[in-house]
Amino acid sequence: MTTGDVLRLDPATGALVERITSSRDISQGPEVMWIAVGEGGVWTASQSGRVAFVDSRTNRVTRAEEVSDALDGITVGEGAVWAINALEDSILRIDPATARVTGSPVRVGRAPTAAAAGAGAVWVTSERDGTLTRIDPATSDIETIDVGGAATDVAVGRGAVWVTVDVP
Repeated sequence: MTTGDVLRLDPATGALVERITSSRDISQGPEVMWIAVGEGGVWTASQSGRVAFVDSRTNRVTRAEEVSDALDGITVGEGAVWAINALEDSILRIDPATARVTGSPVRVGRAPTAAAAGAGAVWVTSERDGTLTRIDPATSDIETIDVGGAATDVAVGRGAVWVTVDVP
């Protein structure tokens, strides 16, 4: 496997359907990568700060942009792609049509670890602060919620926002 590969697997059999190997478009070398689905296709974020859009109809990278010096996760929803920048304790809003950052970074708690979009908001966990940040996608207004421990992951669904917390 080359650096930056994205594998498309058949959910019923687990068989490889396609290997997308545009390593130069997807990432810049051996590094951690994240993946999310939405806004018309598949999005990847690489540790070096690149986001890429894989068209799920053609299995090809059609947009790729450097959006930061470093990224730490990605989620898609509420009309945008959202990429975590833990170095700056922020999350970036990315226009799905261009793969470019729109607006200013939204400040969240220290050491953001994960993000999820849904229920009318974008949710970001912050490990050092023990917080969950709720971002209004229309205004970028935030609400900080103390979750009582190192917040490590978040998901939205089944009528709730779900947060994993490492309690001391």
